Amino acid sequence: MTVSVWVNRGTADNYWFTPLFSAYGAAPVGGVNTWPMMILQSRGLVQVNVAGWCDFVDSVNVAGANTESTFWLDDNEWHFYTATFTPDDVKVYIDGVILNEWNLPGVEAGGSTTGLFTGGSALTYICLGGNQAWNWVDPDPAYLFDKLRIYADALTQDQIKELIAADNATSIRNIALGKVFINYDASSELITVAGLTGGEKVELFNALGQKINVSNPSAISTGNLSKGVYVLKVSKGSEVKTQKLLVK
Repeated sequence: MTVSVWVNRGTADNYWFTPLFSAYGAAPVGGVNTWPMMILQSRGLVQVNVAGWCDFVDSVNVAGANTESTFWLDDNEWHFYTATFTPDDVKVYIDGVILNEWNLPGVEAGGSTTGLFTGGSALTYICLGGNQAWNWVDPDPAYLFDKLRIYADALTQDQIKELIAADNATSIRNIALGKVFINYDASSELITVAGLTGGEKVELFNALGQKINVSNPSAISTGNLSKGVYVLKVSKGSEVKTQKLLVK
């Protein structure tokens, strides 16, 4: 199974603990939900309790520890969230890049999503955003959503990137940011930053907030970058400008 959706933080300013997508067996009564349930958290974690449960603890993460981040939402740009499920493997992608992957040990060890496939039809109450889990008091996020898709297959990373590319009619856009102009030349695979007057700091981040080292900030080669979404940040003093870049 795959759940994918484009999401923008909208006007939300506190969304660390709130769900991005939720599915329950029934609507909440008195502000309280019961099982079964499946939750996709904004910070990259997952919860499943459907005819069996999964704790998604650090020890079953292929990286050895869970990554929790909402940095990907902070830039007020649109981002592509994807979660894929099999009975023994779950992945969360942000803009086609894996944030978390869990290899599950099985039902008796509290690490199975098998119930999603044997009893998933019991999940009749679906929520996009919002604090729908039990009686938690975290604020509802004011997210914007587009193109929600649910598949009866676990999409591959290449298929996810193809969806991102298809949904974006253009690749890297040529946009002026004040006196600084960002241009992408596909033939040379270069991002050039013109109009720098001195003292500006140019930084490139992937969608997870990890900094990408660049040898020449004014001419960044994309030939060695994986396909996906990046954020170019230009700052000088208190002025900060960012531009989302899609590398196909």
